Amino acid sequence: MGNKVPANWIVDRITPEGQTEWIAESGNVCVARAAYEEALKHRYGRVVPFRHGPQILCQEVGKVKEWWVKERESGS
Repeated sequence: MGNKVPANWIVDRITPEGQTEWIAESGNVCVARAAYEEALKHRYGRVVPFRHGPQILCQEVGKVKEWWVKERESGS
């Protein structure tokens, strides 16, 4: 069993200038997916792709954590 394609799952981000910056890489898809979900929480407004080798599996723009928004609104 294992990967049919010899590649890791990769999480990176795309800067406003269009450069790709590496965030995480794993041979385990569950670990890489968790890193991707966490990267979306901490990279507000940045494009974060989730790849398997060169293939982009999904890509989203980073989201704001709810607790951070609540703190900003309340002035804490």
